[in-house]
Amino acid sequence: PSLSIDETVPALLDCEAFRDEYLLPFSAQLGRAAALDLPVLIEGEAGSGKRALAQYLHAQSANRLAPFCLMDCEQLSEREWKKMTQDVFSPVNSSGYTIFLRNVSALSLPLQKSVAQHLSDSAVTSRNRIIASANVPLEKAVGDGTFSSELYSVLGGIVFRIPPLRSRTAEIRRFAAALLDYYCRKNALPPLTFSEAACQALEAYRWPLNYTQLMQTVRQLALT
Repeated sequence: PSLSIDETVPALLDCEAFRDEYLLPFSAQLGRAAALDLPVLIEGEAGSGKRALAQYLHAQSANRLAPFCLMDCEQLSEREWKKMTQDVFSPVNSSGYTIFLRNVSALSLPLQKSVAQHLSDSAVTSRNRIIASANVPLEKAVGDGTFSSELYSVLGGIVFRIPPLRSRTAEIRRFAAALLDYYCRKNALPPLTFSEAACQALEAYRWPLNYTQLMQTVRQLALT
């Protein structure tokens, strides 16, 4: 189903040292997101940790004990959305949820407008915490005519733009070292470090799948 309670926790932010470094660009937004119950929009490339950040924000909010409900916009059809809005027990008609609209940019334009209208007219955003993610910059998409300005207005209360890993070259060594130490300790392995040549290779690589790819790469290195 495209709408479900999400009880799985992404592993990306499990490592505290990595998490602290990862969150540094967002210090101002994190404070606002914790203090204010505004809709949140998270933009970033594939593998940048949008879902992990959404669950982190949920865990830090006053709504932390509420169910975290994932709506997969890549699978959502207009027929299914209509059924949701007609179901009085659906999270989109209820209260007390954190609703995560995953990759909202995948919705068709007519469906974007329908979602915007329902979220506005039914006051869903005042009864639930709404977090949305997108793989593309939505402000630009609005200007290009490929994304609904109405939905952007509803979702863009607080905006997080996750920088791609290739733009944080100076931090890659710290990211990788933190992850390597974490996986060694987690699996009761002897401590390992990266050589200078390995560090340079990590910095030179473009990381098309970003932080998730780095995490998986370091984990595999630690366990082999």
